Amino acid sequence: MRIKNDLSLSVLAKEQILNLIKSEGYKYDAKLPTESQIQEMLGVSRATVREALALLENEEIIRKVQGKGSFLRKLPVKIEDGLEELKSITELFRSLGYSPGTKGFKVRTVKPSKEMQQKLNLNSGEQVFTFERIRTADGNPAAYCLDSISARHFTGQVPEINLNNYSDSMFCYLEETLGMRIQYAVAEIVPVLFEGEMCKKLGLTENTFFLLLKQVHYDDQGNPVIYSQDYFNTNIFKFIVNRTRKKSRGVVL
Repeated sequence: MRIKNDLSLSVLAKEQILNLIKSEGYKYDAKLPTESQIQEMLGVSRATVREALALLENEEIIRKVQGKGSFLRKLPVKIEDGLEELKSITELFRSLGYSPGTKGFKVRTVKPSKEMQQKLNLNSGEQVFTFERIRTADGNPAAYCLDSISARHFTGQVPEINLNNYSDSMFCYLEETLGMRIQYAVAEIVPVLFEGEMCKKLGLTENTFFLLLKQVHYDDQGNPVIYSQDYFNTNIFKFIVNRTRKKSRGVVL
């Protein structure tokens, strides 16, 4: 369990402490090992341990009590999933045993960007409705989602909906109300940093890294339906991509 990488030791130590919390089955308000015990387990300096604990305290995972030690404030949520299978965020959370939720839900009329016009094959002057949501896993802010759909699918009227009726799933909503079944998506992955008002909006600490999945979702007829920008909190999400090498077609000289 010793850490030997000199790069961002405090961040690596934080991840190892999270692994310890998970493997040992610590419950809410449980006391964590002392700084010296963690130092011995990880093989790092006392300063690195303190920095790692400070990171966990900033993320409200632990609370430090003067003269008593560090205590678990909330159970950390860590979601690992492959990108090969297309799932709604609701399906993803439930498949991994977490309770999905939604807050800050809004629908607004938006003038599409040039990229959005191109991706959704929009006509000149055509508007879109953008569904804005903060998705939570076990109550923790896990993703900030912007789903844009052409207004023509809603006969021009801003949809007044309650996604709770559709288990918070945009896929279910589109299928049950508009008869659209999302079949596949093309995604681009971009790292982004949230600061200032966005962090306040999501209830997160400053300078929180997110992975942005810019996706175009297609229906079963191959028509582009949703232009989505899903920002996944890297403190919670870890995406895995399975890669295989093609079989050789012949001898390479």
